[in-house]
Amino acid sequence: YTDVPYGSENPSRQLLNIALPEQGGEPYGVMLFHHAAGGTHYSVGRGQVDAAHESGYALVSWESAQGDILSSWSYAQTCFDFVRANANEYGWDPNKIIISGRSLGSIVSWKLAHSRHPAIVGIYTYNALPEQAWAQPGLWYPPDDVVAPAPLTYMVYGPGPESSDGHNPINAYPVRDKYTELGEGDKLTFIEGMWNDTNIYSNGNWINEYQTFHYLPDLVTKIEDGIAPTPTSVPTDEDAVGHPYEPFTNGANGLFIGHSFFVPIAREFDTFASMAKSRRNLFSQHEFNSEFSGGPSGSPGNLWADTGHFTTINASLSTGTIDLLGMTSYDGDEDADMQSILDTFLETGIYPSAEEHLPEYTQWIDLALSYNPDTSFFIGFHWLSYNSLMTAENFTIYNEFSCDQMYNSIVLELRQLYPDTHILYICYGPVASKMRQMFEDGNLPDVVNQIGPSSTSLFTDANRGHAGAMMKEMMGLIWLQILYEPPPQLLEQYLKRVTTWNKPNVGEILTEALAFNEAYNLKEGATI
Repeated sequence: YTDVPYGSENPSRQLLNIALPEQGGEPYGVMLFHHAAGGTHYSVGRGQVDAAHESGYALVSWESAQGDILSSWSYAQTCFDFVRANANEYGWDPNKIIISGRSLGSIVSWKLAHSRHPAIVGIYTYNALPEQAWAQPGLWYPPDDVVAPAPLTYMVYGPGPESSDGHNPINAYPVRDKYTELGEGDKLTFIEGMWNDTNIYSNGNWINEYQTFHYLPDLVTKIEDGIAPTPTSVPTDEDAVGHPYEPFTNGANGLFIGHSFFVPIAREFDTFASMAKSRRNLFSQHEFNSEFSGGPSGSPGNLWADTGHFTTINASLSTGTIDLLGMTSYDGDEDADMQSILDTFLETGIYPSAEEHLPEYTQWIDLALSYNPDTSFFIGFHWLSYNSLMTAENFTIYNEFSCDQMYNSIVLELRQLYPDTHILYICYGPVASKMRQMFEDGNLPDVVNQIGPSSTSLFTDANRGHAGAMMKEMMGLIWLQILYEPPPQLLEQYLKRVTTWNKPNVGEILTEALAFNEAYNLKEGATI
């Protein structure tokens, strides 16, 4: 695939080429590569392609703004998002990405490589951070971007420290020192002097098989041996691949109980499902019921404790006709320090315990099953409140971590407690962080305010951050896709004839959010 557009901001520059390996038994990873100065996204040698393919990775070579470093850093993120969002189309694993760059390519990829995104499993650079990268340390100092835990990293150099070449590895010694300072020295392999090795390089030419990617197989071996940190967006519990997922392709009689980050999304879901039922004779069994209570009072535990809400919900369940009971998150500590919680997890690999909150769910599950033993359950996790106090980057990181925390600490525990009961999970919070990043990048033309009127804004208030109209609609569609798995043409018709929102925006948001949720609900016999 050549000249594939990955963004719309600068169509002449936001292009990439894709070289796919032969399809094996498992999805291949992705090596996201940027060329040196003076090259283009076509500047990839046969040996580099072979190194990637024979290591089990597709090679994606992308173009940036080159002379505009700030735009290039932004383009890198856009390209990365495109790669993850289009995993199904190209057959790769969206959670297995190596960031790679040669010379200038290392500069434009640097911030992405060290973003701590859980899908980044490794970094491979050649002649990284040449002397011009160090020219203005007051504006940008590369070691400042290196954080713990770091991905497994190979920084390899043609020249040795004695060289007068502008890519002298001595330039990058401060990066090497930063890894050591952070206690991450074992994550970095720093190799210099490839040009001095006559088994690799002779008379100005590469004589080895994989050229500048000579050490890529070594990096991949270490990744596969599990030295790299476990990506947080991939479930780690063995039960994650064992619980069968069967969407309600004929619809379901659903009861959705929760607060303003849950029930309004359920209503959007109902709008789409009801429209399909009446106009296209789909989801014949779809019925909708809800019970709303704002803020923390809408958590499962607080709804149970409130006599009025309990009586109403119990009345619905006691009919024995509810197929699907949907609940939202427990009432957590909104003042918790998310960065501290995340840092502790990254150090220990252990999610914070939510054992005290399990009864909030089990009491509803037990009650529903007592009336209808075939009841299925759905837990939906939303976006974080008070996102206006966070950067867009942190909002994304914290949302995705919270999704996985809820999955591992609540959903998997419930699936173990009720092995014969269907328990679905959707984390729709990443829709909010994706749209906020698109808005800040100027790539969401239908939204003119971060906070303001629902019809033209991301959020309607600066405090909790309730969703605007477009965001709620996107989340409702995510629910529809996962809960009911409609025929593909239904979404196509929505895009062509129903939505008034920017169609490429809608496609990008839905594709990425669905890819993020893919591992949470696996059909019988499926594997991650």
